[in-house]
Amino acid sequence: MATITTTTDGSVRTDTCSSAIARDTSSLVYSVTKTTDSGFHFNTTPTYSVTSSNFNVVVSDQVFNSDNQLTSVKFSFFYSIADTDVAVSAGEKITFDEPSVSADRSQVQYIRNAFFLSKDFNQNGSLKSSESSATLRVTGAENATYKLKIENSIGLTYDFSNDTFTRSLTFSSEQKIETNKAQALLGRQPGVNNHAVLIPEHFSINTIENIYKVTVTPTGSTKSNVEGTSSEPLTFTSSQFGLVSLNFNVTESTYGVVAASSQVKSIANKTALSNLSTFNPSDFPTLNSDNNGYFSYSQVLSYSSTSTTNLAVAGGTNIALDHTTASLKLRVGDTVTGTNIAEGTVISALNPSNAYDITISESIPSYPLADATSLTFTRTVGITRQPVSSDIRVTSPITTYNGIRSFEEYFTSSQTISSKIIELTDSYASDDLVVGMLAQSNNIIGFPKIENISGGTVLLTTAQSLPENESIQFSVSGARIEVQTINVTGAGTASPKLNITGYVEKLGVENVVAEVVLSNFLDDATYGAVVANAGTATCALSGGVKISPLTEPQTLSNITISEITSSGSGTTVLSSDKTQIKYLAPSSGTSDTISYKVTDGVSTSAAANIVITLTP
Repeated sequence: MATITTTTDGSVRTDTCSSAIARDTSSLVYSVTKTTDSGFHFNTTPTYSVTSSNFNVVVSDQVFNSDNQLTSVKFSFFYSIADTDVAVSAGEKITFDEPSVSADRSQVQYIRNAFFLSKDFNQNGSLKSSESSATLRVTGAENATYKLKIENSIGLTYDFSNDTFTRSLTFSSEQKIETNKAQALLGRQPGVNNHAVLIPEHFSINTIENIYKVTVTPTGSTKSNVEGTSSEPLTFTSSQFGLVSLNFNVTESTYGVVAASSQVKSIANKTALSNLSTFNPSDFPTLNSDNNGYFSYSQVLSYSSTSTTNLAVAGGTNIALDHTTASLKLRVGDTVTGTNIAEGTVISALNPSNAYDITISESIPSYPLADATSLTFTRTVGITRQPVSSDIRVTSPITTYNGIRSFEEYFTSSQTISSKIIELTDSYASDDLVVGMLAQSNNIIGFPKIENISGGTVLLTTAQSLPENESIQFSVSGARIEVQTINVTGAGTASPKLNITGYVEKLGVENVVAEVVLSNFLDDATYGAVVANAGTATCALSGGVKISPLTEPQTLSNITISEITSSGSGTTVLSSDKTQIKYLAPSSGTSDTISYKVTDGVSTSAAANIVITLTP
């Protein structure tokens, strides 16, 4: 039988044990149960130290609270002795450290979160466009209760009793996350309720975004956060888009130049924001190209129109037409063909006072040009420069040159909390961004668009919470076209061609129409072969003169002098802008001749002479 003597010094209690133990045995000499006060738990198992190697300890009778945290534990110490007494003076002892304890967590019934399962979504994060039974998942603590409301874009709410959207503000009946045991018996995961919701089909002909707003309202004593400090409803939104298309075309120029085929690429009835393959099918003929965005386009550019004479003409060069020259998009220099029209006839003037009259270069013969004679007008097509990828313009759903070939990236200058207004670091952002562009970033919820923009201040269609220095990508509906090559070959010939290669990399959230703007780089006036004009000049002997041969009418606005092929007896220098010839005359002679060529950047003319009269 052990004898225990207890002494206390402040908060330290010392138990001195004296016990007779049979030799060569291990006997229980001391046991103690450590228990926390009610409402508390040990942060770790209580610790102790022993100054003898003869002790063995057994830990038992552990008690845990509902959060599996330790609240009580028993320690039993056994001592093994040989054939010699162990005196108190030997100093063998057991010392317990002050235990670390914390208050128990309050037992709160709470809703943790709510969301549609990923299986119900497209890769881009939007709900599938086809009719589907989406799974709405609500997670939370045991015994948490709540009600659900699902509202669509036009204010209808989901009726859980008949799986339809109605005009009444319909909530579900009260739902409950049962105890873990009860959840298991019901075939549910612990802390998880799943609700089937029938999402109607988003018809492909309708590309307007459908938005479903889900509201989970805690009921009774249930809270909406783990801390138990809020009863505010949890809300989130999910978007649904119809099948979308993208059409990339070449449209008629201002003065009627068209491509033989206007369609560069047409993609129809695809999932919104889907990525397409981009390989050249010619390089990989065995691969499936059904979902391929690659295009290779080469089409002749031309102008042709027809009209009929409004009156008979007997001689002269004036003709009245049945259509206005503006509606026919006629230009001075267009070739005219028809019965009793001389070969090589062109339009020499458009009558500014009569919209139906033209003047032609060759007189009508004495025999009349009958009334209602059919005339055909054609034009040789040229360019003012080679086209570039920035000549691509979106015409639907918005009009802009930006955000289709690459996304416009800007950064927030400050934090935004639940606001539609965001501030960008670039105060000139409005130079590139336009109303209707889609905004996307890591922290943007949904698919908001620009509602208004001024400088670097952007108003979005929905409120967002964004950190400072957030990268935001602005685009035309999220669509992207990559142009690898674009050029015109054969400009100024009978068969000029527009050539484009590239691919549609990604579709948008709605239908997109883009076009190559021909008028950006076509010469909409009449285009003939590039011609260097002959001319004259006068210069004093041993003197100098600047000659500007390009003051004569030219077929292109960017004609420049390509070279001086002969300086005659004098000396010539081409100006830095290649528009003037600086001529230094010889000291003797009465005349001199120099020659030069011009270029439009595509082709080069034959040489032309400038005859210079030399004066004393």
